[in-house]
Amino acid sequence: SVTVTLVDGSDYDLGTNKVAAVAVADNDVPDITITGGGAVTEGSEVSFTLTASPTPASAITVNVTISAVGDYGVTTTSQGVTIPAGSSNASFTVATTGDEVDEADGSVTATLASGTGYTGSSAPPVGGLADCSGGDLPNVLVPNPSVSSTDTEVTFVVSLSCLPAEGTEVEAYYGLSRNGRFDGGGTLTLTRNDPSSDVSMGISGAETLGLDVMFAINSPTVGVGGKAIFTD
Repeated sequence: SVTVTLVDGSDYDLGTNKVAAVAVADNDVPDITITGGGAVTEGSEVSFTLTASPTPASAITVNVTISAVGDYGVTTTSQGVTIPAGSSNASFTVATTGDEVDEADGSVTATLASGTGYTGSSAPPVGGLADCSGGDLPNVLVPNPSVSSTDTEVTFVVSLSCLPAEGTEVEAYYGLSRNGRFDGGGTLTLTRNDPSSDVSMGISGAETLGLDVMFAINSPTVGVGGKAIFTD
């Protein structure tokens, strides 16, 4: 706030209101980034860390959306993570479950969602991704996203099954479908440092929506796709 106080002088009399104060609102909200922890095996917890810059003067709750590839018992949901006042970071974990089934490697993705008192636009970090073994190339994964009829768009998360060697770029060529008909497409470049990418579609008037990776360079993937699952 800014305060002005009248003081005594020789050419005037002081009235009853001698002090005036004007509030000054801070418009600099923290920018939030999110990072994933190291790779884990099924049955362990995947860790993520939120970092705020600048450090918030009061506690803020950051909204995060959890998604997963693979059947590892991950609860896909949205949750709030609180960064305390005076602290620049907060960590949280996502549980996985183990089983006796031999299956493909999976991943857990945490994505920043919009909220009050912060900004954030980082790419979704993936936790639990191991290095591709023995020089193998990664597969491209496209899980089935859930969408409500009240939503305006659906987002497909295209990701790698493991982390390729530094400098290896996986180019995934994809096509979109709406009600069984082609609805555009493009190319995604996935790397060790950016192993996932989002593709969004409007859902107005749609009964079925899909994304299919037709083929990929530096990956054995051919004809892998995901379909939007309408929950109501």
